Amino acid sequence: MDQFQTKKKGNSYGRRLRDCHAEILAKRAFRYQLLKDIILHLQQQKQPHTTSPTSSSSSYRSILRPSSSTTSYKFPQYELIPGITLHYYTSSTPCGNATLKKFAKMEKQSYDATLDYDTWPSWKRHEMIAGHSLHLGQFSLLLKKSEEQQQCTPVTKSKYYLPPGTALPTTTTTSSIHSCSDKLCLYNVVGLQGSLLSSLSSSTPMYMSTLTVGRKFTECICRRAICCRVSGDEVEEEEKEEEGKSLKEGGQQQQKKRKRKKKGGYLVDLNKNGERRYHGVNHPTLMGTAVYLDETGVCTYLFHWRSR
Repeated sequence: MDQFQTKKKGNSYGRRLRDCHAEILAKRAFRYQLLKDIILHLQQQKQPHTTSPTSSSSSYRSILRPSSSTTSYKFPQYELIPGITLHYYTSSTPCGNATLKKFAKMEKQSYDATLDYDTWPSWKRHEMIAGHSLHLGQFSLLLKKSEEQQQCTPVTKSKYYLPPGTALPTTTTTSSIHSCSDKLCLYNVVGLQGSLLSSLSSSTPMYMSTLTVGRKFTECICRRAICCRVSGDEVEEEEKEEEGKSLKEGGQQQQKKRKRKKKGGYLVDLNKNGERRYHGVNHPTLMGTAVYLDETGVCTYLFHWRSR
């Protein structure tokens, strides 16, 4: 369910339903679970001799615990319980870049019958993708279009091929919702916990371990779309250091810039604890399945956490 921007004037803030794709609802439900665990833990700290009705239920199981490294933080910190992993399922390939069946050599998908029902092929590493067709939109970001604009973009009108229902950020003013591929790619950089919970979680983002796709799954294309088009091998940060010596003219302190290279991530921002948070690129295990869970009434997108 989406609500796109229209040409009607007026303030619709707080009265407009926007960006309610299934994967967004699943992410919000996951964050609700995290907030629920944190609130229950804080309530039990205030009243240690009482037990919350929700937490005492046999069907409820917390997935968070207080972090062991919380001495230098202004706010309480939490982390996933060891053994808890996050798994993402989608009944069809994510819209956007994952539907561009181009710029890659197709390979036959393999099936490993030696795996148990609760294990996944974590041995397969993602190979680096050469950006040989960047000018043709190989790694491009795509926006969702409204229902009235679901046709393909002809090659006579644009040098880029765009899947149905998508548009380039520079060619449309009626949509600001990114495609599902772009959202999943973002989650594999900053984590699933979101900006609000990042100040209450440990320094390690909460990443998905696997992504399972039902229909129209192509491993090399999906791998490019959700993680491998982002390069996180090296980042340069410019730092300013004030020297103790003052200049004769004006009495201003001299500043010099020093570049420092940090392996494996991006400098996203400063959290509420005043820390620099570096995030790498998560490369989840990608799997396809012929079992379509949505045919039996199960949500199209869902999270599943499991203890090994």
